[in-house]
Amino acid sequence: MDKIGRYQIIRRIARGGMGEVFLAYDPLFSRQVALKRIREDLMKYKVLRARFLREARIAASLTHPSIVPVYEIHEDELYYTMPFVEGESLKDILQRCREAEKEGLPGPEIGQSTYGLMSIFLPICQAIHFIHSKGFLHRDIKPGNIIIGKFGEVRIIDWGVAIAIGQMDETVDVKEEPGLTSPGKVVGTVSYMAPERIMRQPATVQTDIYALGVTLYLLLTMKLPFKRSSLEQARANLKNESWLDPFEAAPFREIPPNLSKIAKACLQPNPHKRCVSVLELIDAIENYIAGKPEWQKIAELDLENAADWEFQETIHLTKQQAVTPALDLTEWVVLMIAKQPLCGNFRIATQLQLGYSSQGFGFVFSVPTPEERAGLQKGLMIWIGSEKNPGCSLSCSNTQVAYVPDISLTSEKEYKIEIVKEEHIFSLFINDREVLKYESWWPFVGNHFGLLYNEADFEIGPIEAYLGSSSRMVNCLSIPDAFMAKHELDKAREEYLKIVSSFKGRREGREALFRAGICSIKQKKFDEANSLFERFGRTEGAPLEYLGKSITYQKEGEFDEEIKCLELGLRRYPRHPSSSFLFEQIHFRLLESSKQSLQVTFGFLLLTLRLVPDILPRPETKLLYENIKKTLLPLPFLPRDMSSPRAEQLSIATELAFWLGKESILKELGMGVEGTLKKNVDSALEILTLQKPEKVILPFFPEKSTHLYRQLAILCRAKGRRMKAALFEKLITNLLSSSR
Repeated sequence: MDKIGRYQIIRRIARGGMGEVFLAYDPLFSRQVALKRIREDLMKYKVLRARFLREARIAASLTHPSIVPVYEIHEDELYYTMPFVEGESLKDILQRCREAEKEGLPGPEIGQSTYGLMSIFLPICQAIHFIHSKGFLHRDIKPGNIIIGKFGEVRIIDWGVAIAIGQMDETVDVKEEPGLTSPGKVVGTVSYMAPERIMRQPATVQTDIYALGVTLYLLLTMKLPFKRSSLEQARANLKNESWLDPFEAAPFREIPPNLSKIAKACLQPNPHKRCVSVLELIDAIENYIAGKPEWQKIAELDLENAADWEFQETIHLTKQQAVTPALDLTEWVVLMIAKQPLCGNFRIATQLQLGYSSQGFGFVFSVPTPEERAGLQKGLMIWIGSEKNPGCSLSCSNTQVAYVPDISLTSEKEYKIEIVKEEHIFSLFINDREVLKYESWWPFVGNHFGLLYNEADFEIGPIEAYLGSSSRMVNCLSIPDAFMAKHELDKAREEYLKIVSSFKGRREGREALFRAGICSIKQKKFDEANSLFERFGRTEGAPLEYLGKSITYQKEGEFDEEIKCLELGLRRYPRHPSSSFLFEQIHFRLLESSKQSLQVTFGFLLLTLRLVPDILPRPETKLLYENIKKTLLPLPFLPRDMSSPRAEQLSIATELAFWLGKESILKELGMGVEGTLKKNVDSALEILTLQKPEKVILPFFPEKSTHLYRQLAILCRAKGRRMKAALFEKLITNLLSSSR
């Protein structure tokens, strides 16, 4: 046989249960192709001819990187053509691996590690998930039908028994060949066949998942989970069939616990107990390849079991006490701290149901040891609101740093709650959906976990605590982070700087450099810290120079310099991806300073109103803004512009600049505010003329505002209004005397 149609046959590549594949040359396009045709001895069966053409049409309808496309279908001659993928089957690769293992020799490079094998298996799972989404089942997933190309291509072949989901099998009376794809009553390969298929039940998505589970088990252990010589033998032994745990089957191989777990889930005899979708397989494999931690359960905490908790007490939370003494900004809450520490990566999972009177529920993390603890002044809290108090937030040291407005828990409805910490990222999942994510550039050093609530109207199930086990990759920052947590700051900085040298131009290096600077700040080596932060200049992390230096100024008590530093960073890098850290720092410091200093709060609010007004709608920030608007004394010579929210914001910014004595900012704002100081001076003077000087309300910070009154006096003299100039000069005298 030299030709089939126009194709010149070079050699036969393979022969299967229904067809045979040839390497052929296509003279029309001057290329080599794979040509598949039905076996000559099966051409007389009408059902098999229809099945062969169905295979071709299904393969032709699917476009995916791991599915070999179809070039042409020749229905009359019963053959079709595809690209020729030069390579070998996964079955052959695994066979060579097993033979090399027996001889104590290294096998094929691609099969030497679980990571390499999972890099092959992942695109297979993705392709099967794709065909399921298109309404088809493969029904014969096995290593023999997976080709690894010469250049690393991973392709699924042999669609001979594929059908549409829900379609019934055809039957034809021909001899079965054990271990191979059978064109008889039950199609598939017996070693990869799900129990329900062995018992002649219809194929479903779960039967493909079972075959993927067998394949995964084989990749992990280099052994099949079952010994099945034929379909009849499998039926006879099905009730007594069992398999070893992958760890027992291959104790000397690298078998990640999560992959072992997902393989066992796929191999459940009852299809209803298997994975619902191939997506579960894909998630597990992607997490392994990405080096994400595998979770090991370490504790199950019961709210009613006093032995699980270090203490439970009622504490008083206050906010914005530097701005206003309003009682509605304080609350009493119950805080519980668990005895079980959570170090490194961890995951918390529970079921939560709120009652009608509940305001919400909080989970507290990274709480310091009792010696370093001061209520909630240190640590993180994730708060999930109720219908009465909607919104989900993350607070650091009782200061909100992240907020999602549209999240709340409906009363009397049970929710699955999961909180995950991986390295420096916290994530909240509600009913398996990620609703909040927070990333920090400095490590969380506390290792205690707790609960927080203000109304006892809730039900919470057992709280399962997991630690991240060792994974494929160990984060290089883990060692210096551990030194920092133990306050061994010299060692921590030394290790961070080693990482900086080893990971130039990479995220790990930037994180290590920033944390090295934090170590120096903690030791009050401020010049050294600034020298480290300056190394960010003109790199991918350039805004971090200004973030780090602002923290240095904060710790030195130089709050004006801190604010200037953050402003300079925003102006220099307004659209840099890392500028988001500057935004969050401004938001955090605005709320944090509202508990400590009115003057610093005014400074951060002024910066916010001018450069980052987008953070104002956040609930705590909005409340702070409204309270400061009420606290600020109106300026008679500068009426507020209420024509739009932005005009009002700029008017408030102008007032803040006045009280803080920021002449340069007043000039800047005067360019964009309709009523500038100079433009309104005449009307302002008329207002002041009606008032007695002793009744003019003095500003908050007289020592910084006298020169602004002096400016008004100069403007009056320039306009020839000497009496009014004298009025302002008298106000200056009053200011100076009051400041004494």
